[in-house]
Amino acid sequence: MLGITRSNQQVLREAILAAAVNSDEAEALGDNGHGTVYVLRFPLTITHRTAMILTAWIIRHEEDFSPFDNLLYIMTHEPKARHARRSCIA
Repeated sequence: MLGITRSNQQVLREAILAAAVNSDEAEALGDNGHGTVYVLRFPLTITHRTAMILTAWIIRHEEDFSPFDNLLYIMTHEPKARHARRSCIA
């Protein structure tokens, strides 16, 4: 959808980190027993294509900031489409 592959996955990683650092939109969903779950949604445009990114992570109880169990969904903007891709970014 955005043309992101293993060879250029750094683009996506950097976009997620920048969105997390520069946004106050990260939402704490609460404690799941292992730590606090956060989600962040943001639009990402690459070469004139835009998709909504949904990323989620857990900050474990014993850590200050080291995201664990990162989830990533790239969602289409088509109203009836339910396409999403799950990926893990380390």
